Amino acid sequence: MKEICDILKGLPGHLTVESLHAAISIVRAETTKANPPKALVNWLKHKDSNPWVLKCLCFPLSSMRAVDWVSTSFTTNIAESAHALSQRHGKHLTLVGAIQSGEKLDRQHFQLARIIENTGLSAMYGNKSTTGRTRKSLLRQRSRTEAMKKAKKHDTTEKILMEAKNLLDAGVSKEVVEEFLASKSKS
Repeated sequence: MKEICDILKGLPGHLTVESLHAAISIVRAETTKANPPKALVNWLKHKDSNPWVLKCLCFPLSSMRAVDWVSTSFTTNIAESAHALSQRHGKHLTLVGAIQSGEKLDRQHFQLARIIENTGLSAMYGNKSTTGRTRKSLLRQRSRTEAMKKAKKHDTTEKILMEAKNLLDAGVSKEVVEEFLASKSKS
């Protein structure tokens, strides 16, 4: 079951329709076994009845351009913080009240920027000096290198899933394909 969970977690990382369908067909094959996990059956039913969900999570099914897909955040952190910020001065405001609260928030941001500019003091934590920025840059480079390694590992996983799909399409039994996947996950 752990392999299936890993496949499900990896769905957003697939770059081609073929590899995505290979992964989903392996998951579907798991539900044809005797006593399949109820949560997995329910998950598949939900995705089948709501096809827009996978279109939002998986690039190959999305109508977004690749450049836009890669440049957007993979988390909802930005939207959540913007939402919290919009609720800061009240909810269900009239149009005039909303404009006034927006003006107040803008004034606070401009005042903070002016203080930082005049005094050099920042309201945020962290080392903003040259050494601090250099350290942050090195950490970003290290993170990028690790992300590249993960992407390379993902490409390998994608190839293995394609092989498994081809085996299933060729009529190889599901048990043999599972053994194949198990052997590949150990190596």
